[in-house]
Amino acid sequence: MGALFYHFFYAMYNLPEGKLIHTVASPDKKYSVNAYIVEGGATVPDSIRAEVVTNSSGEKNNIYWDSKMDTVSINWADNKTVIINGHELDVTKDVYDWRR
Repeated sequence: MGALFYHFFYAMYNLPEGKLIHTVASPDKKYSVNAYIVEGGATVPDSIRAEVVTNSSGEKNNIYWDSKMDTVSINWADNKTVIINGHELDVTKDVYDWRR
């Protein structure tokens, strides 16, 4: 029961896709971060989802999920560290999820 609850409500791999609004490559071009707006409709606020893409393989992983947002700022601090809306993340291991 607990695993099923986690899968549907907290898993980063189970997020809605959204509409692509911004892409920024790392300084060495090894990674890219794609940001999407997920429109919530009339009763739910918009959200921002971001994924890191390993450019050589095309592998994608969600690293950022924030609610009540409709804009995104993405800046690379170095080849593996990205700052998304003020949250500093190592793209090889970190995630930001407003629900946690």
